[in-house]
Amino acid sequence: MRRCQDQDLPLYELNRRALLLGTVSVCVTLVGLPAAAKSRTRVSKPDDPSLANVTFAGFRPLSDGRSLVYVEISSRVPVRLERKPGLLVYELSGARVALPNNRNPLVTTGFASSLDSARLRENKASSAHSVELVLKLRADVTPTHTFAERATGAVLEITLPALPRGS
Repeated sequence: MRRCQDQDLPLYELNRRALLLGTVSVCVTLVGLPAAAKSRTRVSKPDDPSLANVTFAGFRPLSDGRSLVYVEISSRVPVRLERKPGLLVYELSGARVALPNNRNPLVTTGFASSLDSARLRENKASSAHSVELVLKLRADVTPTHTFAERATGAVLEITLPALPRGS
């Protein structure tokens, strides 16, 4: 029976305790799994406490034709806007995407909105880790944005004007 080097407990007992406590044992190994399952298993890196967690991104059409895109984040971070043809890129410096599912695009093609889609992506190439909110636009519009403090952190709210007639 294999034992963890740090503790005198069998590996299966450490794994069972980790599951019961909701923690991860540092001695967890993939014993008895086929090679294909081992290669698909992802071990996430530990959280960097200096980075804010982007926890949620959402979209809401407003009754007057405008649209609201919002990003919930664990703490306030610097925001920089970059305009490109058909795109707006909001860079949230010092942040990371908390859950991989939050990197999936918000597709808004079913709404009468100047927004086509929104997507969060991590920018690990920059010197400071950052998250980019990429807004793909249907029309050339000028949005406004605010950063509001919440009890659980902060929220970046981007208001997009209504889709211009004829677009």
